[in-house]
Amino acid sequence: MKTNRSELNMLEEALNYARQGYKVIPLCCPSRNGECGCGWDHKDKGVGKAPRTMHGLSDASSDPEQIREWWKLCSDANIGILTNGHVV
Repeated sequence: MKTNRSELNMLEEALNYARQGYKVIPLCCPSRNGECGCGWDHKDKGVGKAPRTMHGLSDASSDPEQIREWWKLCSDANIGILTNGHVV
């Protein structure tokens, strides 16, 4: 199976942040036409900035298994890092 290097890097980067103690969350990514790649309507968020989980920021985690599961479901997700209640 061929692995997309950029997708592997996103997972590895998310895991790296978690190892440093940060809680991460998968974020939407832009589609080729410049819209949000998830298909959801995020009027209040910029493209690629909305959490891709059911409960948004409250789902942020540093658990490696949870992070792997998220990126298995959406390998091209952007990475959000929860810091003092804000996502960067």
